[in-house]
Amino acid sequence: MNEPFRTCFKSNMLYRLIVVLILGYSTCSYSQTRQEQLLTASIHLNLGNYVDALSIYNQIIANDEADKYMFMFRARTNVELLNYDAAIADMTSAIKMDTNYQYAYAMRGYYNLNIESYDLALVDLIKAISLDSLDAYSYYYRGKTHAVQDNLTLALSDVTKAIEIDDQDAWFYAFKGLVVSKLNDLESGVEYFSKAIELDSTEGVFIMNRGGNYFELHKYEDAFKDYLIGFSLIEPVDDDFVRRGRALLMLSRFEDALKDFSEAILINPRNEAAYFYKTYTHMYMDDFLTAKKEIEKLIAMQGDKTRYQELLLRAWIVFELEEYHNVIRYFSLLISEYPSSPDGLHGYRASAYEEIGDFENAENDFTKHIEESTEAEKEMAYQGRAFFHIRTDEYEKALHDFNKCIEMNPEEPFYYFKKGMCFYQLNLENRSCEMYSKAYEMGYEKALPFVEKFCD
Repeated sequence: MNEPFRTCFKSNMLYRLIVVLILGYSTCSYSQTRQEQLLTASIHLNLGNYVDALSIYNQIIANDEADKYMFMFRARTNVELLNYDAAIADMTSAIKMDTNYQYAYAMRGYYNLNIESYDLALVDLIKAISLDSLDAYSYYYRGKTHAVQDNLTLALSDVTKAIEIDDQDAWFYAFKGLVVSKLNDLESGVEYFSKAIELDSTEGVFIMNRGGNYFELHKYEDAFKDYLIGFSLIEPVDDDFVRRGRALLMLSRFEDALKDFSEAILINPRNEAAYFYKTYTHMYMDDFLTAKKEIEKLIAMQGDKTRYQELLLRAWIVFELEEYHNVIRYFSLLISEYPSSPDGLHGYRASAYEEIGDFENAENDFTKHIEESTEAEKEMAYQGRAFFHIRTDEYEKALHDFNKCIEMNPEEPFYYFKKGMCFYQLNLENRSCEMYSKAYEMGYEKALPFVEKFCD
């Protein structure tokens, strides 16, 4: 687990057990032999000898000498061995011995969270809070449970309460950073991650997460700096190299980005993101032949797993390579298999048809693109078809489309300027002058030479 285990004590396991042993003389009446066994088990725990520790607790419990603390210690050991079901069973036994054992409810809730039994986790954590409304960790664990169920508002409320109770726990601030980031408040996320780092500068996950927020805020240099520090504090996995590689890509450090993506693939040859971003990096470097080879590797590896993304990326690559017949082939497949795609597929295919001189199909696709566009997209869709009509010397059709653009955006002087050009090609010089003048009056400085030339 990235996150340290939480208990009612904040020191190490050996110290916690010593506290219990000291209390045992007056409250539990542990025998000398039992105290020695518990101390030995604690030493095993701190040395990571979990099987040996578990063996001792099993022996104590088998001899019917257990109290609720023995089940608590064995549960803790089982968690280290990832035996969550056994840990939950032990906490249940502890609760049977003491139905108001708040710690047992909190930990059983935490264990259920780890095995994705979220409803059971919530039941236990609600009970734990009812027994101790000032236990920060119960609020924290309940908040995490809410978060994985996408109840982010409830998660935010719980972690905020945890911080009110204990404002010195770095993990609370880090979790709040994650929650507010998921609520699209990236700037606040940075602030909470920074607070977590202030409290514990040795925890690499805090710095890596802040770097992720910086990346989403387009602060790529800050993101890279955090990733650089984070790498010195964690054992980076393939996805970490992808994250740093993305920052390097956006900083135009293409060779370094390629190294990180390649390292990610070396660690995990099936890392899809690494292949995609490696392909994009080659595209940024105008090395489309290599990009094509990279996407072929991904497609061969994945089959139809992400067919839409792969076909789209292949179409873009062959477009850059000016293989327009292949562009048409890929976009035709996309249109056929994904007719409800919001990505303007007909518009892309229209451009490829135009490049090979198939103007009829190009016009049909530009028109289809307009029909499928949302209201927010229609202006650009009409503009695209207008330019197509200019390139094919169909100026009256172009005028129609620019008029449509003006209906949607009457304050854009560029459209009046282009209408002026169309009128000029149609030998309507007065109308042309009128449009050039209007565009210039609206602030389009490039229209001035045309006004001076055609409006004498």
